[in-house]
Amino acid sequence: MAVRELGPERVIYGNDIGGRSFASQLAKVQGANISERDKRLILGENLKRLLLPILRDKGIRV
Repeated sequence: MAVRELGPERVIYGNDIGGRSFASQLAKVQGANISERDKRLILGENLKRLLLPILRDKGIRV
């Protein structure tokens, strides 16, 4: 629903790992009826896109 309503570029993966198994939480994205590209965005590329400018501003190379 989040991908449909917001678009895949605005969704970032997160979980409540203390209360649930990591595998079951990750399976929600992996098993979703969305493209592989959307899954890559959600599972890391969106966060990377958001953090890289901040890290560069602080002089951190990635």
